[in-house]
Amino acid sequence: MAANEGRATNKTMAIWSLVLNLALPVLLVGGFLVGGLASGGLADDQVPYNKLAVGECVKEPAGWTGDDKGFGVRNFTRVTCDQEHWGQVYHRALVPGSEYPSDDERVALSEEACYSEQAMAKIAPEHFDEAYVYPFFPTEAAWDRFDRTAICFVFDDDHSLAESWVVEP
Repeated sequence: MAANEGRATNKTMAIWSLVLNLALPVLLVGGFLVGGLASGGLADDQVPYNKLAVGECVKEPAGWTGDDKGFGVRNFTRVTCDQEHWGQVYHRALVPGSEYPSDDERVALSEEACYSEQAMAKIAPEHFDEAYVYPFFPTEAAWDRFDRTAICFVFDDDHSLAESWVVEP
């Protein structure tokens, strides 16, 4: 240290300078982490639809049109369920078959998976009457990679949930 070598005349200032230079990066990183966790910002992450688990909440997917049963959607942004979100995964189901289904078959298979008694039982009873459901089906490319998972979402009429509507798995 400069003060010990006789190059600095104020040893106290030299010590404080060293402490601040070491502590400042730690404090900045710590503040970023605490601020990010408190805002839920660190929970926002893009994932392929087939990696979503029952109970996870998501923002509106890019490219979603509302009329295509999710055939073209590939990625979702996960958020914490206490943040306003587009929907929540309430069920996942393996779809049978070896050939990629036609449009009509995909709709029927998706609805069969998402409207089954087993699936509907996962929606919290207190929200059942106001719940809408939406199935997402694997893309043809995902199907060719042996991903045969339909994902079922629950949401309200304006896609602005701010709590979980799913019975815990």
